[in-house]
Amino acid sequence: MLATFVVGDRYKRRRSLNDSDRRSAVLSDLAAYFGEEALSPVTYDEADWPADPWAGGGYPAFMPPGVWTGFGDALAVPVGNILLGRLRNRRTVGRFFEGALLTGEAAAKAISAKLDE
Repeated sequence: MLATFVVGDRYKRRRSLNDSDRRSAVLSDLAAYFGEEALSPVTYDEADWPADPWAGGGYPAFMPPGVWTGFGDALAVPVGNILLGRLRNRRTVGRFFEGALLTGEAAAKAISAKLDE
């Protein structure tokens, strides 16, 4: 499985393309790195994160300088029965799949500990 992201001006240009042309453009980019085989994937899925009102602009979201360091700890404070998972492990780059796994594991441990109280 391979995931790629189209951002910035390239996203703005590609967003106006029809589905077929956008797919061809993405696969052409991948073929430049991985060879002609990338032009014929087994499956191809895409998501327009900025267009999704529930995604908040995309999986990485945008936080200007000072937001994470100023308010990040608030994401770890339970609200009633709700516990928000957040990446606390500096060994990984946040907002990527490995970070999501570590975050999920940490949240599961916190919930388990809370249930044991």
